[in-house]
Amino acid sequence: SLTMSYSYTDYQYDLAGADSNTVTHSAQLGVSNQLSPGSTIGVSGGAVYTVDVDTGLIWTASANYAKAFQATSFNLDYSRSVTNITGLANEISIRDSVSMALNHTFGRSFSANIGGSLLKNRSEPSGRVDTTSYTANAGFDWRALEWLSIDARYSRFQQWAENFLGLNITRDQVFIGFTATPNEMRF
Repeated sequence: SLTMSYSYTDYQYDLAGADSNTVTHSAQLGVSNQLSPGSTIGVSGGAVYTVDVDTGLIWTASANYAKAFQATSFNLDYSRSVTNITGLANEISIRDSVSMALNHTFGRSFSANIGGSLLKNRSEPSGRVDTTSYTANAGFDWRALEWLSIDARYSRFQQWAENFLGLNITRDQVFIGFTATPNEMRF
């Protein structure tokens, strides 16, 4: 399949004493195809032009590969995008991201997964908020009984600031969930 997109974005900032805004125009063209049963690939590319911010034309891209086997699925993704996540007036953020996910089902009642991502954020034109981070996670889903499901996840996030305005952050997170479905609620 072939995809084409255009977007117009107007970021508005409420500054003490004066308001400001940043306007972006973005165009992207992409193609995706099934390589074989259970295997797909997609690529896209484009550019972002930012009015009133001296960044020039910034290229954007994405690529993904997905493969499904009988009991296992694998995804690999890359993307380069432009947003305004920093909250700084007249700044944009360029984000490069690579991620991977692997899921395997062991019989009817148990599946496990692992994944991770690496991100690099760069603010333009100043470079005041440049960060690199990764996330790694693992988990499982288990149908312990006909009426009880248990899922558990572990995630680790670490971020490094590449200048004086950012913070180095490490976050470890554990999630455990129980879902009970009484007989009268099952359909």
